[in-house]
Amino acid sequence: MPENSTRRLTHGAMMVAIFTVLLAASTYIPLFYLIAIWVLPLPLAWYSAKYNTGSSIAATIVAILLSFIVGGGLTSLPAAFIFAIIGLVIGTMIRLKKSKVVMFIATSGASLVTFAIVYSAFVKLLGIDVLKIALDGFTQSMELSRKMMEQAQLSAQQMTQFENRMDLMEKTVGYTMPSVVVFCVITVAFIVLSINLPLLKRLNVEVPKFKPFRYMQLPRSILWYYLITLTLSLFVRPEEGTYLYVAILNLSLVLSTLLALQGLSLIHFFIHEKGMPKGVAVIATIVAIPMLQFVSLIGLIDLGFNVRGFITGKTKK
Repeated sequence: MPENSTRRLTHGAMMVAIFTVLLAASTYIPLFYLIAIWVLPLPLAWYSAKYNTGSSIAATIVAILLSFIVGGGLTSLPAAFIFAIIGLVIGTMIRLKKSKVVMFIATSGASLVTFAIVYSAFVKLLGIDVLKIALDGFTQSMELSRKMMEQAQLSAQQMTQFENRMDLMEKTVGYTMPSVVVFCVITVAFIVLSINLPLLKRLNVEVPKFKPFRYMQLPRSILWYYLITLTLSLFVRPEEGTYLYVAILNLSLVLSTLLALQGLSLIHFFIHEKGMPKGVAVIATIVAIPMLQFVSLIGLIDLGFNVRGFITGKTKK
């Protein structure tokens, strides 16, 4: 067997073993899980960054199977499947020398797809609906709040207003659950990249760098998506609870959040261009959190009129 093949198999076996040990330890030691879960993709990402796609996929499959056998069966399989695929995607993006933005999109997509597969498997095979359990828990907390308010001896008008707010909150949470899941999964992907890329760099793997947040620029197409969604919500007015209603509501939430990030990056850009201290950017971010609708409007204007060009005085004629 050629030396490079031997090295590839040896390295693969080592990375699979590390992945399996990390997962098994996190399964049997609950407190260790909080730390290990974030570095779980590291071994397979390191391997996939060095070797071809076929070898990387084979190592990923073996890691998932061994984790199922050693890590406690179905208990560890969801985490093994999700984070093994994430590791494969991160390493492959590094080996293909993709930018960090492409890597983030690919990692987020892989996270969403694997979560969807795991969720569907739990519902169809085990009859466990994680999202429904979460919604039921939220409903129970709302019922507890109602009981507490009833004991507070409010007037009939105040109680009616409180009930209306609670009903609206319950409906909104139920309708926007898809967006919440997307945001949570994307946040997990961002945290995984933020932790593992510096570690890979220390392991002598050449990793791409993100531009500073102030240079974040969404595609102009986001502007049109937002305008189309806004037009549909204003003129079509789908009936509450229908698929179209839920789709428009979730699209509006996702697009508004993206525009808020665009607006916040513009604020950071302005602060940097004016030479203000970094502490001002921190304060501006804290102040912007309760004003996300206004910040979204700033992002919308930035996308439509290239405000950064006016700030730097380099607007194209």
